[in-house]
Amino acid sequence: MPRLSLVPPTEGLGDDKLPNLTSSVYQSLRADLLSGVFPAGVRLGIRALQERYGTGATPISA
Repeated sequence: MPRLSLVPPTEGLGDDKLPNLTSSVYQSLRADLLSGVFPAGVRLGIRALQERYGTGATPISA
């Protein structure tokens, strides 16, 4: 299973640009992790995250 990176993506984050899909998923996942949506120690599967965030695997695993 691919490991998720918690390093924020920087592509598309200029002052005049809207965040790209990877950045949006990163921000949502980070907020969910920090707010305790996922229990400590739970494995986060790509498919479950795809369903939760309504996206494909690439923005999640990037």
